Amino acid sequence: VAADAPTSGRVLTFRAVLLVVCLAVVAADAPTSDGGDCSDVETYWAAASGKSGDELKSALHDAIAGHTVIPYTSTATDVWDALDVLDEDATNSSQVWLIYAQRGAPKAMQGDTKGWNREHVWPKSYGVDYTGPDTSDLLSLRASDWNVNSARNNLYYGTCSVGDGTGCTAPAHAEAAPSTAKNSVLFMPPANVRGDLARSLFYMATRYDGNEPATTDLELSDNPCSYQQHMGNLTELLIWHQDDPPDDAERARNDRVCTDFQGNRNPFIDHPEWVAAIDWAAASATTEPCLPPDDGNDDGPLDAGTELAAGDIAIIALVTDNPDAFAFVALRNLDGGTAISFTDSGWTGTQLRDSEGVVTYRAPASGVDAGSVIVWEGEDAGAWSRSGSASFSANGDQLLVFQGPSTAPSFIYALSTTAWVPPEDVDSASESALPPGLVDGSTAIVMAGVENAVYNGTRSGTRSELLAAISDFGDWFASDDRAAVDYAVGAFTVLCADNGDCDDGLFCSAQQECVSCHEACAGSCIDGTPSGCDVCAEGYTDCGDGSCTAEPCDSSGSASGGGATNSSDTGSSSGSVDGSGSGSGGNSSDTGSASGAGASSGDGGNSSHTGSASGSGSDPGSGSGAGANSTDAGSSSGSGAGSGGSDGGGGNSSATGSASGSADASASGDGGNSSDTGSGGGDSSSGAASDSGSGAGGNSSNTGSSSSSGSGGGSISGSGGAAGSESGSGSASGSGSGSGGGAGSGSGSGSG
Repeated sequence: VAADAPTSGRVLTFRAVLLVVCLAVVAADAPTSDGGDCSDVETYWAAASGKSGDELKSALHDAIAGHTVIPYTSTATDVWDALDVLDEDATNSSQVWLIYAQRGAPKAMQGDTKGWNREHVWPKSYGVDYTGPDTSDLLSLRASDWNVNSARNNLYYGTCSVGDGTGCTAPAHAEAAPSTAKNSVLFMPPANVRGDLARSLFYMATRYDGNEPATTDLELSDNPCSYQQHMGNLTELLIWHQDDPPDDAERARNDRVCTDFQGNRNPFIDHPEWVAAIDWAAASATTEPCLPPDDGNDDGPLDAGTELAAGDIAIIALVTDNPDAFAFVALRNLDGGTAISFTDSGWTGTQLRDSEGVVTYRAPASGVDAGSVIVWEGEDAGAWSRSGSASFSANGDQLLVFQGPSTAPSFIYALSTTAWVPPEDVDSASESALPPGLVDGSTAIVMAGVENAVYNGTRSGTRSELLAAISDFGDWFASDDRAAVDYAVGAFTVLCADNGDCDDGLFCSAQQECVSCHEACAGSCIDGTPSGCDVCAEGYTDCGDGSCTAEPCDSSGSASGGGATNSSDTGSSSGSVDGSGSGSGGNSSDTGSASGAGASSGDGGNSSHTGSASGSGSDPGSGSGAGANSTDAGSSSGSGAGSGGSDGGGGNSSATGSASGSADASASGDGGNSSDTGSGGGDSSSGAASDSGSGAGGNSSNTGSSSSSGSGGGSISGSGGAAGSESGSGSASGSGSGSGGGAGSGSGSGSG
């Protein structure tokens, strides 16, 4: 190593000196892998000799696995140090050679936005873990121009050409090599290293099968899916491998990885013929749709999602100085699986330009609460995925938010760092027309001439209030210094102005919170307040006039301790119940009158048409009794007495006449009922009860009146009048609940 040290005369930094020392130690204690001594190439690959297909791939995996892992970032020898050695510029030892730009850059500018960084040939978002051996595997890492690396991002490798209808641009970036190109899906690297990069991917698909901690099974495909850890495009990679075979520089790098750092090798550099001996496509064949993995929760499918409208989310921060970042706030609840796309492609008036990329956020299965702030800082894992090169220009750009395919977007919010231009004037990637359905100052904003900015206005208000504030750039803080912009802001409080601000099934309460109807009512829900919420809170009763109460209802729909009366047509009724029982006042219909007393189960006199009936009685136990019944004209009388379960039926008459009947003790007896002309009296229509029972007052039809009374102790419930016009009064002691009558008006009072 000392013989290979730079001799350009530059002053070695402490880090460079440390590297030399560390490499000397490495040489003394050579790195290893499961295949043994990788410097003896023939012996190292002996187990794979003569094999093909899966047997070959398995034998190669067994040899290269278990390699010495170099830290990705460390104060000791790490990936930065290794790339200084492995990718050193052959003509200038103070520089590294940049894989996509095909030029040198000072080693000292590592990690500088104007310098170079570490390119993962197999993108981290496609299955390379952040903590496993694959993260720092030097056979899949290259020194790369910072900006060109950003342009490549996590695009699959492939071929495109300008004018092919895919939106291909060449070169892929102003700082990239002339033979590069890209569109929103594919990146075509420089021609002279396409085979090198293809072999790196064949190595990764062989080395990592997911059986080591913090690794996944990496596979190659012509229909790659990032969620399934696939990389592509396979057919192009096979062609590149044939067209650009290993050269001396690639073989020397492979040797150096073996002897100085990892103790393993890339088999497809040593034996290019082995690429064709493996069926790569079979390993990645799948019928599974390309969907995010289930997170293990049982709270809903990831692809359920919420269909958003303009203004349902808003951008609250944008950073265009590298590394790029933005933040948005959800102004409504997002169901699990809701997908939202963000693009720096401009809107031409008819379509999105396809020269840029798309970043997609997918809400977790548990959903996202209104007011939550979500931040993107360039990641392509977890809730985020990316296609194409989504990177912001400090010289002017836009960020458009939409749902649906990019060929038919439904826009939600938009931000421009220059201005919205007329569609006919959109002629560059940094320009955009205002997308359809959006309104500047409400669902869109312009932050002209600013590189980095964050909203710092009010954080509490209705959706409309917050949209107006966020879309007013006067409420933002802006700076050309990226470090001065703190975009990791706290949550918002989203209040509702009306039910339209709430999800389906929720209502806007007096506290401007979206809650269920029961919560919105809070015990005093009036029909229409809040609008559309006409259900009483739990434990409350709707008395039929839009009010909700914990008390029983009287005949007017208000609470009453005693049962009032029900009547239809013309008539009046009154009733009182004192005690343990269910008592309803007399019911009258049409003409007639009825009176009855009862607190056990007993009806007062019932009459229909013209006539009257009365009934009275007493019952010290429990039982039922009804007054005399009469039908049409005629009279009859009857009496009955008994103890226990005897029945005494009052006289029943038909035609003109009268009827009377009595019953005593624990029995049931019918009071007098009359129909048409006639009268009837009965002497046991549910008298007084000291235990439990129910009593109903007299019922009459046509014009008349009815009354009932009773006494007892306990709790009661009573029902008010049915249909018609009536007056009723009642009193009760104890406790009770009541439900109001149907249509009709009446009045009543009671305590209970």
